[in-house]
Amino acid sequence: VDVSLRQNAFAAPRRHLEQKMGWVYEEVKLDRPLNVVVLGRGSDVTKRRQNNSKQLRGAIEKRFGERVGAIQLTTITAATAVDDQLSVFYHADILVAVHGGALGNAWAMRPGALLVTQCHSSKCLYWESRLAPLAGVKVSQVDFKGEYESDALVVNFLVSPILDAIDQYLESHSTAAG
Repeated sequence: VDVSLRQNAFAAPRRHLEQKMGWVYEEVKLDRPLNVVVLGRGSDVTKRRQNNSKQLRGAIEKRFGERVGAIQLTTITAATAVDDQLSVFYHADILVAVHGGALGNAWAMRPGALLVTQCHSSKCLYWESRLAPLAGVKVSQVDFKGEYESDALVVNFLVSPILDAIDQYLESHSTAAG
């Protein structure tokens, strides 16, 4: 992504958030425990959910230990206030979610943060995966291969590929720093 476009695409809304919320849009640094958010689908979305968010949280804790700090399990629904939605994204160093409308504010993540999206295919070109890089957010896509649990559209997180995506992100940062 062209650096000048990346720097300018979200400059105005980020300046607004810096003034309104007191945030600073600096590059995510990995020299401290990282804040991880596992974003589930809200209860207002009928029949679409994940059943294994807690399992994913436990696997992240086990694999990455002290490299991660808080691991927040949360949802964003139509009733979630916009400032609260933006806060979830801004404070996430790593955010894991199934693709969809809840990721509409992924641009509010800080540059260098990681967005792991689980999609219908590895060539998933949803808008969040196109906008996030313009905001300097790293994107990793996990293909869930259409494996639904029953006809209720329960899309469980694929734990191993998600852990691998986080591992790759952390490794690329330590390689770049070293």
